[in-house]
Amino acid sequence: MTSCSPNAPPTPEAAFEAPWHGQVFALTVALNESGVFAWPEWAQMFGARLALAGASHPLDGSDDYYRVWVATLEEMVVAKGMFAPDALEGMKSLWTDAFLSTPHGQPVSPKKPE
Repeated sequence: MTSCSPNAPPTPEAAFEAPWHGQVFALTVALNESGVFAWPEWAQMFGARLALAGASHPLDGSDDYYRVWVATLEEMVVAKGMFAPDALEGMKSLWTDAFLSTPHGQPVSPKKPE
């Protein structure tokens, strides 16, 4: 994307279509760099999940690609023993409830379990 003015510098295109795409990418890189998993291990698991997802319908490379990325990351952290599957599902449920009950424009934070 470029500006109409000949003297204006070009406007860089966004690296990610949505903020959460960049966030899950950065989280994955941070986990790799902290030694939770090796990048080839990640690539193998992610590639297998992409192949499965792409077998049922064509992937367009945006949200669908990053949904597979998130599912792979969830599978990886459970496989590495960082979270028990039920604990991960419980946390996802808490964040979903918090998101749905937070007024627009307010920061989302999970409710404390009772």
